[in-house]
Amino acid sequence: MQLPPTASIESALRDHFEPGNIDTDGNYVIRKNDKLFLEHSRALWNHYEECASEVVFPMIERSIELTGKELKEIVVITTQQTPLDRQDCHYIALFLERFLKEQGFVVRYAPITFPPVDIGQLIEFFTILYEKYEGYNIFFGNSGGTPDMRTASHMAGMFRGIEFITLQARDKTSQTRNFKKQERLVLRHVAERMMHSYDYAGLMQLPLQDEGIQLLAEYAQTRLLLDHSRLNEIAERLPYPFLQLPDTPSPNDLMKEIVQSARIKFHQRAYADFLWRIFTIGDNIHIPHIESILNGVVVFNKKDGHKTWHDLINNQPELKQFLENFKINENPLKIDEPNAFAYNAILKYAMEKNIYSPPPTLIPLVKIIDDLRGLRNGIAHNMKGISLEQIEAKIPPRLLPGTVKGVKGLHTLICNHFGLPEDHIGVYDEINTLIRQRLSAS
Repeated sequence: MQLPPTASIESALRDHFEPGNIDTDGNYVIRKNDKLFLEHSRALWNHYEECASEVVFPMIERSIELTGKELKEIVVITTQQTPLDRQDCHYIALFLERFLKEQGFVVRYAPITFPPVDIGQLIEFFTILYEKYEGYNIFFGNSGGTPDMRTASHMAGMFRGIEFITLQARDKTSQTRNFKKQERLVLRHVAERMMHSYDYAGLMQLPLQDEGIQLLAEYAQTRLLLDHSRLNEIAERLPYPFLQLPDTPSPNDLMKEIVQSARIKFHQRAYADFLWRIFTIGDNIHIPHIESILNGVVVFNKKDGHKTWHDLINNQPELKQFLENFKINENPLKIDEPNAFAYNAILKYAMEKNIYSPPPTLIPLVKIIDDLRGLRNGIAHNMKGISLEQIEAKIPPRLLPGTVKGVKGLHTLICNHFGLPEDHIGVYDEINTLIRQRLSAS
């Protein structure tokens, strides 16, 4: 609030003002030097009718002009502590609220009722305020206030498209600006951390403008969830042919997909999901070898009573007899449908008869996964979580290659078995590289 030197008000009211500095172009400002700013502003509010036609609000008027739009609502923000601090602008806010309403504006007063140097409360205050105007174009004039108030208004305004109005009283310059460049830097940092943990679901929630990044994240998340039915539909919208998968991937390719997703789940410390994928590997890792021994395709089909499976077994009478006599903890082997226990028995038979030699990695993998299966009961039946220590306690070091033990050694064994590199996670690291390239270009 300023008072032009030519204003006509009684001397008692004029005494509440003092000469301004060079920034006010000769206008007077409310007295501060005697440390009674609050009392002077209260007196002026109490004499609103006498003062309203004489005072001016240059910064407010310029801010309104800079919006260049028909304002739906003006929010006045000042401090109103309890008890009132001698520097609080509460009465100025009351004056301005009425002043603007009389000019036809819709005005709301939103006071800051706590110390204006509490950055945490200030960020919460501005966040709540901005959320009340979600969907609107917000212009924020924050040339005044404490440094903490200005900082908090910026921090709470990130990614909201707010235009901040900056006024320089001394050189009479003014501008509206946003923080999109800073927002992009923050987004890149957040996106990088998410890619480091392969958090594609989180990446999809970021306000990134590049549709290609969103599609890459969606593709990676869909592939991580093994939802292959949707992958090519997403890949067709991206300019990267290598993301297209065959309509009917081979069982070995599907196994590699599960291996890679298991590595990511372990990296994310989602140990229950990691184990589920390890068990899925264990339930299927025999199949290419069993098919070679049985000279046919293993098909799990309840509808026809697993006819194909029974035909394969019946074609080898000696094997069938072996399986019928096979015991697991004194219990008969279940062979009425394909299962991991039957696969183990068939493999044992073939090795004893010297009719098949599996790769050296297969038996250790099967044994380790069998040892891990006991943890499944802790998840499913006892409703307990799984720790890394519990998993590693179940992995015998003697079954692992080299000197690396625990889950790292298991990863080495699995990668060796499937011919996968240990130093990167296939397509997911390639997708991360593409996302980084697009982030750098945006």
